[in-house]
Amino acid sequence: MKANGKKILIIACIVLIFICAVSCSKDEVSKDQELSDSAPAGELTISLAMYSDDDFMQEIHSIDISSEESTVIATDHGVYTAPKLSHDGTKIAYSSGTDTMDGSQCIKIIDSSGKELKSLPDLGGNETVIGWSRDDKEILVQSLVQDDIYFTMFYIMDVETGEARLVGDFREDVFKAIQSAQWSPDEKHVIFSATDEMGSSSIYRLNVSDGSLSTFTQGYYDDFPRWSPDGEHIMFLRIREECSADSEDYNPCIDIWLADAEGEEFKCIARDESTDHTDIAWSPDGKDIVFIKSSKEVTDYDNELVLYNLESEEAKVLIEGEGYKYIPVFSPDGKYIAFGSFIGDPSQEVPDEGFDNHVYIMDIKEGKAQKICTITGDIYTLEWSE
Repeated sequence: MKANGKKILIIACIVLIFICAVSCSKDEVSKDQELSDSAPAGELTISLAMYSDDDFMQEIHSIDISSEESTVIATDHGVYTAPKLSHDGTKIAYSSGTDTMDGSQCIKIIDSSGKELKSLPDLGGNETVIGWSRDDKEILVQSLVQDDIYFTMFYIMDVETGEARLVGDFREDVFKAIQSAQWSPDEKHVIFSATDEMGSSSIYRLNVSDGSLSTFTQGYYDDFPRWSPDGEHIMFLRIREECSADSEDYNPCIDIWLADAEGEEFKCIARDESTDHTDIAWSPDGKDIVFIKSSKEVTDYDNELVLYNLESEEAKVLIEGEGYKYIPVFSPDGKYIAFGSFIGDPSQEVPDEGFDNHVYIMDIKEGKAQKICTITGDIYTLEWSE
């Protein structure tokens, strides 16, 4: 009887350990799990670069999330299409190098199926779409013009008439390059980063009503500013100069900073030794951000997808390992995150046709991620529309 009692106790302990193990494993993210019954809906619009018959090509794909079907809706010979969805999701503006005489890029408008609606007038440079106005009647365009040197102009263009209004003229400024521009939610300002002759990068704010410019940051290298959905805050990346703990070798790291829109209060919200924090994105309600966390001590190029709550200041790793993850974006309802991923070494020689890249959707609450498609080529941009 005592022996049987011991056996029962041992079995009970094993069962208890098993239950605990199953319970703990719920916090781990598994990639190819089915999402919940209330599956996400809408469409993903992605742009990618690829080689086809030794010809460099840009493609824009539309992915129906419900059916997981990917459709090529535009093909272009330009350098960087950078498609931007209108707020109502019915139109896409992108930079096109097809049919241009001097290799420059102009703006084309297509509908969500890929039907070309119009080409906007050439502004004299390489045009890139920054964003749409709230009523979808205008777009903000950055034009890179080559004279004796390269310089940047910002225009607001009427989509219907093609008329352009110059709102930022940087012919006389000492900026070597202007990048990562974004239109404010109230459409009154443009935030961007610019590098100088010394290679340092700071963030600036342009007033589109009078063209005045103010300095927002002056770090060693600040980049990728992003407005919060309500326009009250700006998040950006800052390279931190530091030496590693084991040597005197130069080992800069990338941190995430948050500031109020006026540039009066600054706070570092993501900083770790020998770690980069990149690919930042706001949730639709502005309460959370998502980013990619990459340790410099990991040599297999695996990284982490991290969710950070601004109120609690808590960071939660949504998925780690199993490949290189990048460009996460929230669903319109904020319940899911889509991101790109590939397995392999990005430093290796790129195949002629490009790497195989996968698109996943993560259910934030359930902690599940599901692969919805695989595309050959390098994915540059990813947007989610209803």
